[in-house]
Amino acid sequence: MVLITGFEGFHRYKKNPTERLAIEVSEDLGARGEILPVSFRRAREKIVKLLSDEQEAVVMTGLAPRSSVVRVEVVALNLMHSTTPDNDGYAPRMERIFEDGPDAYINRSNLPDLVDLLRSKGIPAGLSFHAGTYVCNTVYYSALHLAKCPAIFVHFPFDSETIAESSMEESSLPYDVMYSALRTAVEWITRSHRRT
Repeated sequence: MVLITGFEGFHRYKKNPTERLAIEVSEDLGARGEILPVSFRRAREKIVKLLSDEQEAVVMTGLAPRSSVVRVEVVALNLMHSTTPDNDGYAPRMERIFEDGPDAYINRSNLPDLVDLLRSKGIPAGLSFHAGTYVCNTVYYSALHLAKCPAIFVHFPFDSETIAESSMEESSLPYDVMYSALRTAVEWITRSHRRT
């Protein structure tokens, strides 16, 4: 089974589109959907508990408010650092996620192939080489450090519907485009895993 994760809302972003995306895509594909807390410590603990030998793949998602495209993340850093506290009020400074881990992981999946596939479907997408040092990166690094199956992280913009209903001036994509992107990513990584 594939594990798909999204995040709860945080700070002024009370409505996180990845929460809905993760649940709806997992239900439609028969995957396991889980929502992670925007908390460095609790998110790391939860993703570690969720990883199992039975999983075919892990597809993690997060919100990138300033992005205008779907970002497929290549690199995860062994670093937690933020001047903005998480939902628990915690703001780590230059802390390692795992003391015994390397400074960074470069995802060895054929991520350019996924980006090409997304673009072929008319979905604005690109590779990203910095997942930040906030909770998304913590979860991504944890999965690459511990998972025994392929794992990828995809950052999404806001959905256009949420932006239209709010006073925020952020980049966005229609929800159905983001849904298609996540579903495509899950199907792609499942096929890739079965070929290896």
